[in-house]
Amino acid sequence: MAQIATGSGDYETAAAEYRTVVEQYPASRFREKAAFGLGQAEYVAGAYDRAARAFEEFITGYPESPLYDEALRWLVESLVQVGQHEEATRRTAELIARNPQHKDLPHLLYSQGLSLYKSGRIEEMRRPLEELLSRFPRSRYAPEALYWLAWQDDQAGNTDQALQEFERLVKEYPASNHLYAAYRRLVTGYMQKQKFDQALPMLLAMLSNTEEVKGIGPEVFFQLAIHASDGGRHEDAVRILATVAQIHSDPAVEERALVEMGRELILLDRWQEALECAERLLSKFPQTLFVPEAHWIRAKAFCGMDRLDEAAKAFDESLQALVNVGSTDRFFEATVHLDRGKLLEARGLIQEALKEYLYVDILFPGPKTSPEAILRGADIQKRLGKEKEARDMLERLVQTYPDAPEAQQARLRLRDLLSQAE
Repeated sequence: MAQIATGSGDYETAAAEYRTVVEQYPASRFREKAAFGLGQAEYVAGAYDRAARAFEEFITGYPESPLYDEALRWLVESLVQVGQHEEATRRTAELIARNPQHKDLPHLLYSQGLSLYKSGRIEEMRRPLEELLSRFPRSRYAPEALYWLAWQDDQAGNTDQALQEFERLVKEYPASNHLYAAYRRLVTGYMQKQKFDQALPMLLAMLSNTEEVKGIGPEVFFQLAIHASDGGRHEDAVRILATVAQIHSDPAVEERALVEMGRELILLDRWQEALECAERLLSKFPQTLFVPEAHWIRAKAFCGMDRLDEAAKAFDESLQALVNVGSTDRFFEATVHLDRGKLLEARGLIQEALKEYLYVDILFPGPKTSPEAILRGADIQKRLGKEKEARDMLERLVQTYPDAPEAQQARLRLRDLLSQAE
């Protein structure tokens, strides 16, 4: 009857039948198997405390049974389930000593390590887990062991060792349940060490796991987006910024993400998306301090779509917003004037364009915008027949910014002007 109940999945009935044999028929030749079956049925039914007692009674009553080791393994599992980790550790050690080649040795070592951890013997947990990892690196318990070793090192302050172990986990065990937790710890660990090159691929690898990336602060996203952009990886920067805008509920985070994403989309010539980004920013955050940036993004997008009248208006709105809110970013302000000059030049308004280029050079001198402004201004001076002014500007460019790419172009133009003069 017990076997029939087991076969049908009625483990409570099976346990009752086995218990009847054990208690009422002590001399039965079936009692040994019934005692073992009782423990199994109780365990599968979820009665782990009764299962532990049943297997304890079995190994006490049948020390020579061929089922002894198997009963000992089930006892360990039962003890773990009821939280008796000290006893589980002792019994696991006994089983390994009795059968060092046990077919479930990887699982036993892992179970022993966790039992040691849960009983507060943190340092001791390393020995079985390291043995598991060394002897059975392809076992399904190996990535679990490696994760807990990394976790223990992290908790103990052995950060470098922990990061090496987490990195090994993501490289050797990409199917691990702890993969994204490892990615998250690697991102935060490498950022703390200012190792942006190592942190960036880890963040990109985990962007699809919304729950894990929520554990990373928004500033990390912004720093790595800037790092990606500086390295020319603008698509990656957009992915990072889109994710941080999605997962963090702070309006200030979304506001900043939108303006940064708009800039990246401009660099990718994704004009319509950039325009939508800027207009969403202005619509959702009408009091934003990023109004100048939003209108600049709109202007650049309109230029890219050859909507030049709208671009001109957007540049004017950006400059007016700079007056209204004040500007602490001189490079951005110079960029707006430089880009407005390019638009004016494209529309044939070269005198007005020249004023913008001179404005950039005089009020915002610096290697980021001045070289281009001076070179473009010199070209306009030459077109206006003012060769001396053109030559003066080119010479100043070469002298002031000799390493700028525009300086090489200026040298070629100067050579042409000299040859023409001869």
